[in-house]
Amino acid sequence: MDGRPPTLGDQVGVDDPRFFIYLGQCRISSHRGESVIEWGMLEEWQGDWLTISAKAIRERQKWLETLNRGDLRRFTEAIREARSGRVGLVRDYAPHLLARLSMDSSVATATRGKHLLETAKEHEPREWPNLHTWFDAICVFDASAALALIEQQDPRTAIGDSLYALIGFLRERLFEPGFETTDFYVYRDPTCDFTVSERDIGIGRHLSQRAKGRVRLKSTLNCRRVRGNGLVFLDERPKEAFSEWVKVLRQVALKKPDPYRIRDRRGLMLVCESHANILALCDRLEVEINASGGCVTERPGGNHETNAPVDPTNHSSSSAYKVVKLCVRWRGREFEIQFITFYDYFNSQLSTSPANHQLYKLRQALEFAFPLLFPSSVYGVKWNSTLIGQFEARLKSALVKRVNGARKPADHS
Repeated sequence: MDGRPPTLGDQVGVDDPRFFIYLGQCRISSHRGESVIEWGMLEEWQGDWLTISAKAIRERQKWLETLNRGDLRRFTEAIREARSGRVGLVRDYAPHLLARLSMDSSVATATRGKHLLETAKEHEPREWPNLHTWFDAICVFDASAALALIEQQDPRTAIGDSLYALIGFLRERLFEPGFETTDFYVYRDPTCDFTVSERDIGIGRHLSQRAKGRVRLKSTLNCRRVRGNGLVFLDERPKEAFSEWVKVLRQVALKKPDPYRIRDRRGLMLVCESHANILALCDRLEVEINASGGCVTERPGGNHETNAPVDPTNHSSSSAYKVVKLCVRWRGREFEIQFITFYDYFNSQLSTSPANHQLYKLRQALEFAFPLLFPSSVYGVKWNSTLIGQFEARLKSALVKRVNGARKPADHS
């Protein structure tokens, strides 16, 4: 490798240091010449979403005609994923608006890129253009192009294979053999958003001294034991291409450096008994990664001792969510590993505080993804702070009902 920027003729793998330059260019090559699509071009195409234009259709038709068989297959397969991603957002965070935010039926049933463009073409400027159908068709087309590019550069099978390999590596180097099925008795404070502290979790035992005035919930986890460092619960978090695409759009909008570089597609969470255990395990993991030929790409950073979010540039994140993050490069792949205590983990799952992960994802979706993918000018929904507050209240109520429906009353046993 000579250090020059990658060109269309290069074969650039994820273990090549130039890979993220190549990913930033995001090219699809063709045997009919050299047709490329770049993230910059996708950004330009995004400007067509709300403006009905024959030129926009011609540009996409020309690009579509240059694709070779493999690229066309990836693009066609991505159409279904793009639609599912949009529908999934609504089902997860705004199910009561499912009918209002529904997709045009022609777009919802299209199986090929040319079908999407034909649907959009029917609504070129006329006396009564249908902006809804146009937006759906063009947005799904562009999303499919982006997802096809992401899949080409980093296939989902490679995501699963590399996570499987890393978990096996951790099992060999850090964990005792087998699992320990462990009962956690969690005592949540209803006067404080149903949160818990370190003193409110009994590992394998009841806490009669914490029972008064609290709601007890039993949670059973299949944990592993770290050699010399207590219990740990391992939660793998592979990211789908659709969420990665939305993250790229958000990073571009925020003008972040290297906006096309995403480090958390291969994600792991290690849930530990205490913050001291986290620091010790983090140090051991660094040693093992370095000894096996990998490296740390971002030093451990956390917010346990601050009142700020772990990522200050993420305005949807809360300082109440306490976590340590470590980014590593191992066997040519990049991973983001999060370390969190059991009580912070249960707060992220069970509380109605800003630390709750579902509330965080809701805020993030309503502040960026929904206004972009379901604009007010098309769907008539105003994504303002009042609406976000209503959605948060609705989700908090659902969380309380769901969790409390499975609870057992606190006692002094």
